Amino acid sequence: MLNKNKFGRLAGAILSSSSLLVASSVFAADLPCVQRAINWNNGGNATTANFVRFSTVALHSNGIAAYATGDLTNLKCSAKPWGIGTATCLHSDPSNALLSDRVGRNEGFDQPFNVRKPLSLQVMSIPTDSLGKIAMRQPNASYNFHPACVGDLLTGNDQWGNHWTMSFQLLSKANV
Repeated sequence: MLNKNKFGRLAGAILSSSSLLVASSVFAADLPCVQRAINWNNGGNATTANFVRFSTVALHSNGIAAYATGDLTNLKCSAKPWGIGTATCLHSDPSNALLSDRVGRNEGFDQPFNVRKPLSLQVMSIPTDSLGKIAMRQPNASYNFHPACVGDLLTGNDQWGNHWTMSFQLLSKANV
């Protein structure tokens, strides 16, 4: 009787787990624009090194915009919730983000972005699957959202209502 009970629990757990995996995979989507950037970072040869530069803009619901650019490297990150173990994600060191600053025009410079007060922005991870979340941070906030590729662009809306769009420039430089 005890063996049947253990078998019943095991079978129930397997069926529950497999239906969860099927349900998750229905909503999961590979992100080809991210995978392309990761593959590019893995490329290169004895004479050239490949690297990926990103440019991103964020539009806030209050009309303020942000712009940032930097280099992305490959990094191991957790594959949860779309997989098991680790996966390769994109990551950046902190870079300077510029915020549109309507006050700046009153300070004597005719520039829509406040270049005198850049804001540090770091891409913590960009996953290869839409079930994962992009994670970025600056000193006063963090931004997390499920990404989608629209052609070669990556887009999404974070928890604060900001809309993000990111492009990837695939570049090479000579090894010295």
